[in-house]
Amino acid sequence: MGRAMLTVMAAFAQLELEQGMERTAAARAARQARHDEAGVPMPPSNPIYGKRHVTVDGITRVVDDPARPIEPVLAAYRAERSIRKTCARLQAEGIPAPAGGKV
Repeated sequence: MGRAMLTVMAAFAQLELEQGMERTAAARAARQARHDEAGVPMPPSNPIYGKRHVTVDGITRVVDDPARPIEPVLAAYRAERSIRKTCARLQAEGIPAPAGGKV
């Protein structure tokens, strides 16, 4: 009986996984279609440092992020000429690090 229940639960888990994959693919296709129709390239999932995503009417655009300006980072690197020293300088100055795509 236990093996039968495990088989049934595994089948439902597989069904749920497949449905999730289908929903994700459909949402991605719809998003791509909206961007194609608007003539705007679809941005990557995570914006680069100094940029953020702004979505209006289903169209996502990449714009400058005033909370994370890129110029202080570039200026620190130009001054230090080393990634390690640049990171130390930015931490000392309290400039926020990238948040792994979380804005």
